[in-house]
Amino acid sequence: MFKNKKQIATTLSLTATLILTGCQPNPPATRIDPQGTRLITTVGEFDIQDATDAATTLSESLLKKGILGKKGKASIIAISNYVNNTNQQLDRDTILKKIRITLNNAGVAKTIVTIGDHGNKANAQDNLAAKRAKGDQLAIPDYSITLKIMSQPTRAGKVRQKTYTIQMTLTDLNTGLAEWEDEVQIVKQGRHNNIGL
Repeated sequence: MFKNKKQIATTLSLTATLILTGCQPNPPATRIDPQGTRLITTVGEFDIQDATDAATTLSESLLKKGILGKKGKASIIAISNYVNNTNQQLDRDTILKKIRITLNNAGVAKTIVTIGDHGNKANAQDNLAAKRAKGDQLAIPDYSITLKIMSQPTRAGKVRQKTYTIQMTLTDLNTGLAEWEDEVQIVKQGRHNNIGL
């Protein structure tokens, strides 16, 4: 008899726990700091924080070189080529817009986008010539920027790793010479996605 009462009490206790747990509402959605440490970090995808880090590093490297804005006049830069060699569909402005904002806000450059919305191709001079032929009034750029994103996945047992390489080049359109080049590597490793850096 006692054994049956004990079993009934245990069963009721477990049932109550399951009911209470099942009835609890899902955690509410909250706003978080986009620069903070509570962002979701994925193992196999290029995240917003990856884009921000890459854009910041490349922009600062270019500005530090001191090529732009000589003689107090803002350099005109054509954003002429964006190549995404990852298996992830990335809007080009994920990185390029952040770079443009940094350069424009620094006061040493003004940017023109010469690539189409859906293509990875573009030669700055050819595109500008085509636009001028249509009657578009465009400033003549001093430089062009090209950006390329590549990814390399690897795995060891259950641990996944993905390396993203982001390369950027500034070319003098008068000489065709690369005046500045740099690259950033972002390596992500883990078994599953996580919240936090």
